[in-house]
Amino acid sequence: MHRVGEAEVDAECAYLLACIPDNGMVVSLLEGILKSPNVLAGLSRESYWHPLGFIKIVLPPLHQGLIYRLHYWPPSSSFAEDVHSHRSDFASRVVDGKLVVNRYELVAGNSSSLISYQSMPSGEVSARFVGTTDVREISSKIYEHGGAYFCSRDELHRVIVSDGGAVTISVWDVRTVPAIVVKGAGDPVDTCCGRGECSEMEIREVLSDVISRMQNRDHRPR
Repeated sequence: MHRVGEAEVDAECAYLLACIPDNGMVVSLLEGILKSPNVLAGLSRESYWHPLGFIKIVLPPLHQGLIYRLHYWPPSSSFAEDVHSHRSDFASRVVDGKLVVNRYELVAGNSSSLISYQSMPSGEVSARFVGTTDVREISSKIYEHGGAYFCSRDELHRVIVSDGGAVTISVWDVRTVPAIVVKGAGDPVDTCCGRGECSEMEIREVLSDVISRMQNRDHRPR
């Protein structure tokens, strides 16, 4: 859909944020996956270690035309993503842990490489070098349990996860544009495309851990 101004972006933001399921629905969804061997096996085949540093799990859709994802940074992880944009708008909510979302703009310079990537019909990701650049941070915000945020497809940002890891549930619109990744000058282009395999057992353990963490949090004294 062509952008016509801030009003359209605001409407998309409100819509995607409203489509994020609450904790009870997330727990029910994950428990249902664990009880269905066929669903778990199919979901495991589509899940992987993302090059940005988390396990990406694509969940069964809850609304037509939208993609639901669980992002899992293990409790032992401490990670700062590359600065990047996405191929679609998305909204995300932290269901456990804490993270920082920094937003950026491109400025003239040559300390970093600008890489464009997009999905091919085969399902593979194609990446190409666009040029050199620098980036400038324009905002930074901490999100803890229950905090939610929206990113439009053209916003440069990165997530920083400190010790303790984090878990997010996110909702994604259709992919419409190539994405951008900012890498160090001279870094190989194909580092944006790597995927680490996840076994079905690993995905089962991740989902079980997320359920446990969410249930324990819901029962903590307030």
